[in-house]
Amino acid sequence: MAAVLGARLAEKSATENVPNSGNITVAGATAGCVLMIVGALIAFFGKKLYKIALFIAGFLFVSIAVLIILYQIREPEQLNAARSLLYLVCSGVFGIFGGILSMWVIKLGIFLIGALSGFTISSYILTWSSVGLFREQWVQILFCVIFGIGLGLLALIFEKYIILIGTSLFGTYSLYVGIDCFALTGFKEAVFSVFSNVIRMSDQGGKIYGMLSGASATAIISIIVQFATNKQIYN
Repeated sequence: MAAVLGARLAEKSATENVPNSGNITVAGATAGCVLMIVGALIAFFGKKLYKIALFIAGFLFVSIAVLIILYQIREPEQLNAARSLLYLVCSGVFGIFGGILSMWVIKLGIFLIGALSGFTISSYILTWSSVGLFREQWVQILFCVIFGIGLGLLALIFEKYIILIGTSLFGTYSLYVGIDCFALTGFKEAVFSVFSNVIRMSDQGGKIYGMLSGASATAIISIIVQFATNKQIYN
């Protein structure tokens, strides 16, 4: 996911619309395959893969945060692949430390699972609006931050339920971002547009809404599957 976000941030997007076309690259295809496999496993088996879910939550949170900070400090020129690759490597290294820390400090990992769930829900809400629920970028970011902190705190209180629901949510989103690396509907760009100065299209088209609907159905199914396969914990 960090790789996909890095590719998206690398684009000059001060005045562009959310793109819904492009070419499949080797990097994009690789990231897509990884996201689909990891996303599906976390969405349907997140509770059983508890330690792995903690690591992934820490890895994603830290790597994405580092990547955003690096791009805010100095955004690589559009053709500067070396700097973009350096940013991805740095974010990955920090992400690994974040994942290990989340496995070591369990409460932190649980909070980050809730926080990622909050980001998933908030970005999902924002993506449904073709013109943007909020016009100002800082308000969109604040909206995601509030959801993230709120769900993170709830995860510490209702640990069993938020971990199961949360892994289903952000696992499903990872799965569909991976799918979009091949489908190229514009879904992944719309999801991450909150972090850039993208002007949303007045009409996103049926493809993105189809992806959103598919993600909704998959998330619901994965939650049901996880509850069904973890009955002994919730009875």
